[in-house]
Amino acid sequence: MKKKTVYIADNGTICGSAKEAKKIDASLKDIKSVKKLIGGSPQDPHCKFANGEGYYQLDKGNVYQFDEILVKMIEAEFRSDEMPTWWKNSSNRDKLNSYYIGRLLNDSDSLLYELLSTRLCVDSKFRRWGQPYFAKNENAGDQKCLGNK
Repeated sequence: MKKKTVYIADNGTICGSAKEAKKIDASLKDIKSVKKLIGGSPQDPHCKFANGEGYYQLDKGNVYQFDEILVKMIEAEFRSDEMPTWWKNSSNRDKLNSYYIGRLLNDSDSLLYELLSTRLCVDSKFRRWGQPYFAKNENAGDQKCLGNK
């Protein structure tokens, strides 16, 4: 029998080394900090927010800052040859609304997928909805502001 030491990051990921666990924990801390710019998901026990019963109005500057930080985090995580040719010349909004980037983050089990998923819930009027459907179909949800974030 062999004895094996494992390390568990704050999100429950089992790691083979303390260095790996600390890297994940640092990423989680960064993600939590960035997510504050557009707010986390509110308590929604009856799924009203998730089902389009209103939105939160976000600060335009915070959304742009969130986009800029998330794009830089994605670029730091992936090699330039892993990115599509259009990436370099696209706006941050176009980069983050790309199905390719969502697939890249999801397929690689990137912690950044959570941030991208949150960003996809923001429409062109900087309103945070409970799911991407309402951000893409801006008139589908209740046009009721639940507050500012």
